[in-house]
Amino acid sequence: MNCLRPLLLATLTSALFACQPVKENPPFVLTLAHMNDTHSQFDPVNAEIKGQIFAQQGETDTLYTRFGGYPRLLTMAKAYQADALAKNQPLLLLHGGDAWQGSGYFKLNEGMANAELLSQFGLDAMALGNHEFDLDNQKLARFIEGVNFPVLAANLDTRPILPSARLPTSNPSWSTPLTATRRARSPTSTTCRKASSWSPSPVWCWKTWAT
Repeated sequence: MNCLRPLLLATLTSALFACQPVKENPPFVLTLAHMNDTHSQFDPVNAEIKGQIFAQQGETDTLYTRFGGYPRLLTMAKAYQADALAKNQPLLLLHGGDAWQGSGYFKLNEGMANAELLSQFGLDAMALGNHEFDLDNQKLARFIEGVNFPVLAANLDTRPILPSARLPTSNPSWSTPLTATRRARSPTSTTCRKASSWSPSPVWCWKTWAT
């Protein structure tokens, strides 16, 4: 009987612990803050708001103000990041793409001012938009190498196209064969095109080997 007492005591202790209420873990909350289609609008733009703003009932007036600009975006992004850090809450700051085009800044520097300024935001990632393919691949690669955050993409096909292969599109101007001579060495260039100007349209890429 004395030998059974430790076994009975252990069994009763386990039963008592099993009857205690289970402490539930708090739900995981992730905040997503994103921007997109910034289109090189580094400076704010002038705007007019017309309506009953300061006027009396039945009267209208005009408010002249300024919208947008990277300084405002950067201020808000840093405020979100600081708030998340103070509360110890996870936050992802994302850019949805189409940072290129839209102003004279882009025409002058072809995306490198975008790379320098976007790198100040502390972005966690950016997705490529259709306008990031408006220039050649070398300038896009230079932009990707110039930012300090990951760049994501979908619908990219970088496989070599077989000889006499054609792009799957009804556009006659793109119906000419795209040939590639495959060699046992690295390709000399990679070319990408969108199948159409429609934003969700897939991007087709092919590699070219030197003959």
